[in-house]
Amino acid sequence: MTKFIFMGVEMTSKMENDFESVLKEFAVDVTAKFSLSVSFSPEDQLKSPVKTTLAEAGKILALDVNAVTEVHLEELAGRPDIGVTVASLLSGYIELKAPGKGADPKKFIGADKHQWQKFQNLPNLI
Repeated sequence: MTKFIFMGVEMTSKMENDFESVLKEFAVDVTAKFSLSVSFSPEDQLKSPVKTTLAEAGKILALDVNAVTEVHLEELAGRPDIGVTVASLLSGYIELKAPGKGADPKKFIGADKHQWQKFQNLPNLI
């Protein structure tokens, strides 16, 4: 039997099932948002489901995980979409892209390319 270890924690079958449920809920939430017949910023609609998913994953791992949006990094003159804390310590960043845009920095153009050039050296950037 293969052991699955995540963030140093060996996952039990219950934990794996809980993670699967969290990911399914993420998919339901995102699908519902993108099914609305209103005009909105696609990237922005991902923030709430991602924050919820991170918090729920933290609970499964018995970690205090929080996410805040638009983290100010004055030294870079930019704001990654999400900053992730674990036990109140900043642990990393998430920069979201609208569905369909892709996440391959080699393919970024314009503002996305400029943003990547600013953020690429941040620790623990997703």
